[in-house]
Amino acid sequence: MSEEPKTYRGRSLDELIPKIRADLGPDAVVVRSSEGLSGGVGGFFQKQYVEVEARQPLPHEISDSMARNDRATTEGLSAPGVQALIEQAQPFAAQLAQAKADSTPFSATLARPAGAQAEDAMAVGAAGTTATGHRSALSPAAFQEDAFPAGAGLYGPQPNLAAITQAAQGTDFSNTGDAVAIGAAEPVDLAGSLPVCAAEAATPSRRVGSPAPVAAFAAASEDFTRPAAADDIEDRLIAGGLTPSLAADVVGEVVDHVLPFSGPRQLPRLVRSALAQRIPVLTDFGPGTRTLAFVGAGGAGKTAAAANLAVAYAAAGRRVVAISLGDPAAGRDLAGRLEPLGIYVHFATSAREARERIARAKPLLAIVDTSAPSDAADAADLAGDLRELRPHEIHLALPATLSACAAGEAEAAFRPVGVTHLAITHADATANPGAPIGLAIETGRPLSYVFTRATATPADPVSLAERLLP
Repeated sequence: MSEEPKTYRGRSLDELIPKIRADLGPDAVVVRSSEGLSGGVGGFFQKQYVEVEARQPLPHEISDSMARNDRATTEGLSAPGVQALIEQAQPFAAQLAQAKADSTPFSATLARPAGAQAEDAMAVGAAGTTATGHRSALSPAAFQEDAFPAGAGLYGPQPNLAAITQAAQGTDFSNTGDAVAIGAAEPVDLAGSLPVCAAEAATPSRRVGSPAPVAAFAAASEDFTRPAAADDIEDRLIAGGLTPSLAADVVGEVVDHVLPFSGPRQLPRLVRSALAQRIPVLTDFGPGTRTLAFVGAGGAGKTAAAANLAVAYAAAGRRVVAISLGDPAAGRDLAGRLEPLGIYVHFATSAREARERIARAKPLLAIVDTSAPSDAADAADLAGDLRELRPHEIHLALPATLSACAAGEAEAAFRPVGVTHLAITHADATANPGAPIGLAIETGRPLSYVFTRATATPADPVSLAERLLP
């Protein structure tokens, strides 16, 4: 007899018990059991499993199997629903026994002459009995109340739905773990003394697969309590820079529609995943030449962003062209960053000149750094230059340190120039870059890059969500 435990894994304990008993015998001893989640995609659609360690019993652990079975039977019969069914069936036990004693064996019926059998069939409709004196199952008398009391049904005693419902409502399900107590459906009115088939015809039918509302589910919905951690997570998202409405929307979505498939302990991870799925990022720009322009207010970090992006491409051996459009002073700042690294900066006073330089250089990436407009007239001139330049992308530089209100104002100010993407700058100046992220979600404009003082990285929604909710 082996004392080494064996490990079993399945979807439920009910699924594992037959396997354990088949391998280790009916007296197998469970040493340990645990539950967990496995599989899924991105934290969703995980399936619950049960893991059990069991071994064969030691000699002193083997008990009388009959005693165990008797106890299980006693516990099952003592359930209120089972007791209600037994009480309903008792009045018909004697009638069924008598009917069996009075019935004519089918073999004896076949032994009678064919003519006598035909006479019996014709006599059934008038007398309700056969020639042998036994009541026919098809006779009208078979449906009299003395033979089948109300609720008995065509096929013998039927369950008393009212009694079962009452028993189920009085049953304590508090020790059933995560199981939900499902009450019985409302009793069906059999329309007085009408035959069962007629009563069913008089009762509106309900489509199979569309059960009546269950009171226990409604009560569970009313008693649902929002996890306390949800409020804390919402406050952390707001502190990270998201607007209160957006934070409440993301957390509420997870609590209402994602948490039912997981547990409260998974709430932070689920919120991060839901937030990441909402963040739009730069995708599908394809291979080949790209021309992009950076726009933004003074001090927004657009010149540093243009320089860091150019360095990243040049360091990877890609041909890149940097162009300063507009103010020569801004161009000297860009040249001071790039020319020591061997990247030449072209100065252009007009969009036409910038286009000509890009056409001659034929780079993989052309980066255009624009001057910050000082008033509405400058903004209108910048919009005209960009329309003539026709870049593939126009990126608005938004410092990570901005508030949600300031980020919205910046986006509104540069909307006339045709902004297509948002770039997060000064990302190393704060741990809470929520304002540009929230603006991308609300406007639908993708985040393109995240820039620090010396680096450039493509925007990654998972990393950004983790920064807001570590």
